Amino acid sequence: MNAPEQSAAAGSYDVVPVSPAALAPTAAGLLDSGYRLALISATHHGPRDGRDEAMHVAYLFLAGPPDSRIELRVGLDPAEPEIPSLARHSFPASRFERELRASESPRAGAAPSSTASNSPPTGTWTA
Repeated sequence: MNAPEQSAAAGSYDVVPVSPAALAPTAAGLLDSGYRLALISATHHGPRDGRDEAMHVAYLFLAGPPDSRIELRVGLDPAEPEIPSLARHSFPASRFERELRASESPRAGAAPSSTASNSPPTGTWTA
């Protein structure tokens, strides 16, 4: 999948909702277009919030100049909070996924332990 269209104004920030199935190809498209993964953040809102979701994971991608930011937002079902790992596409993703796993957020089930090799993990995120 190609990267979402950037707005013409410098300093653009776009939020793009994606399904778990579309996450890896969308992220790969952004990385191929020169974006870099800067942050992965998981949020748990309780039963439901105004977006009718209980959990989501945000992936922030940056590029520039000019400054451009794209947030991929993946809504999760707390009963089945699985999401594909991006570690095979981005080394920083493996580190962010490991941190989320350590914090007991929705996490990558295949994230390596601290004694694992440096090869990128594969798999899906699970709670």
